[in-house]
Amino acid sequence: MAVKRVLIIHGWGNRRPAHHWHRNLANELRRTGNVVAYPQLPNTDSPVLSDWLDVVAVELDMLGEVGTGELVVIGHSLGCLTWLHAV
Repeated sequence: MAVKRVLIIHGWGNRRPAHHWHRNLANELRRTGNVVAYPQLPNTDSPVLSDWLDVVAVELDMLGEVGTGELVVIGHSLGCLTWLHAV
């Protein structure tokens, strides 16, 4: 199976707690050999779109440096809207 590059974009108010399903998903994807970016986006209670887009751009650049495998983006809640603005 080919290695995938995965970006997980959390939603509003998420501080990436230890047992949240996003973290569990990221860990499982890594365990199966995929490259995963799961950044903490700034100001989750009062998000600023441009700040979130800046982080997404940096993460995409880093994922671009680690290979050419399929890019998979998983957005949740406000993370979905952030991704729509990013593309």
